[in-house]
Amino acid sequence: MHQTPTRDPSSITVERVRELLRGLGRARTIGPGPLSERAFVRRSLAQAGFAVTREACAYELGRLVGERVRIELGRARTRCGLAPGDDLVTCLRADFGQQQHALEAWSALEHLCLRPELGLDARGLAALLEGQHPRTVQRRLHLGFALLTAHLRELEHAALQEERRERLWRALPAPGAKRLFGLDPSIALALAELAGAEPRLLALAGPGGLGKTALARALAERCLLEGRFERLEWIDAASLGAGRLMDRIDAGAGEPGSGRTLLIVDAVDRPELAEALVAAQRGLPPRIRLLATGRLGWAAWPALRLIELQPLPRPEALALLRHEARARGLRELAGAAQAELAPLLAVTAGHPAAILRAVASLRAASIASVTEAFASGRGPARAHCAALWEPSWRLAGAEPRRVVQAVIAAGRRGGRADLLTVARRARMAPEAAALALQAAVDLGLLTTTQGGRDCAFHPRPWLRRYLVEAPEAAELDETIPELLAQSAD
Repeated sequence: MHQTPTRDPSSITVERVRELLRGLGRARTIGPGPLSERAFVRRSLAQAGFAVTREACAYELGRLVGERVRIELGRARTRCGLAPGDDLVTCLRADFGQQQHALEAWSALEHLCLRPELGLDARGLAALLEGQHPRTVQRRLHLGFALLTAHLRELEHAALQEERRERLWRALPAPGAKRLFGLDPSIALALAELAGAEPRLLALAGPGGLGKTALARALAERCLLEGRFERLEWIDAASLGAGRLMDRIDAGAGEPGSGRTLLIVDAVDRPELAEALVAAQRGLPPRIRLLATGRLGWAAWPALRLIELQPLPRPEALALLRHEARARGLRELAGAAQAELAPLLAVTAGHPAAILRAVASLRAASIASVTEAFASGRGPARAHCAALWEPSWRLAGAEPRRVVQAVIAAGRRGGRADLLTVARRARMAPEAAALALQAAVDLGLLTTTQGGRDCAFHPRPWLRRYLVEAPEAAELDETIPELLAQSAD
């Protein structure tokens, strides 16, 4: 194209549309001009598979205008109960005999501007109508210009919106799943938070495999479809240091006049990244909303708004299992009775990643054998536990690992893992144990119930299986067997 096209639909004016139609009426085609470079013309050509050239755009604009006028004229006639006719004079008199200004306007456009072979002007059309004044016909023609202008503006607005959505969609990662299960309540809660007046940092938390990234992508799609934000930036924090993350957030915020922007920072799985995220959020203007996902516990940053993802309830877990079985061609599994699938649902504990891994194993194994493998922590369950916890466990220092192992040991026989119990089992001073427990909570390895002196600690789901079964964990800390054996005391 020879110049950057105007991107404001309101710049499609009645005067330009009038000039376009008059030129179209004289030559049956139009040359390149401002209206031929609009987004709706380019998109129409591209969707039809044609090259977007100046000449092609000019031809396509003429075709679209003629098509729109004839569609609207047909609709107006249908609303008035008029049947198509072959006789020109009869059709014209029927159009102008209904006392419907819109019908008369579209008819005037069709016969005065789009059918030059008729050789009609306002005076000639009025003569055919018998009883209509040429000024009345002229007024209807001007109304037609205005109606067509409004339609072209709508087409341009829709095309620009679609272009914007496509640009934003290209910033999103490829979807990991075509259908999400059990996330609707979290999506509704997150949308309400993002729409709030205060630009708070919103974090989606929980162990790996619960769907935090999928939820963030679903939120981004909803925001795009509903026009909640003008800009969207997706930042993958996994490979960034704290300094680079702050730079990316600052760049993603855009210029002061960039409009409402949603920044999504995925995989904030290290405490230093969370510190950088919170620091960067303090300097952002109110037009920016910041959404983060991560496996951290986030308790060290109370100013943020936290949405903790939970395992799927049994109905959603069953629906996910059947859906994945159908997708993999396992029709017998997809149609199995709920009672037959209940043991497998129990050992996968509503964890989406565990359910997907279990279904993948069922192509070459029976339901009973896969259930037993997940119950004992062997095979696919072992790989699942390592995928969930090895990254976080490697980040933990020696003392956080020790208190996590002590919490697991205290709870194996129904004991309560409070601070003093954990300190005794870990053979640490209470003050040192408290710091180590806080670090483990911040890393997402432990959760807490109640507070203050009554606070109790609990391991995350699947963490104990990882520590007991996975040799990778034993290589990281040789005290695991010793501490877990204390549960027999």
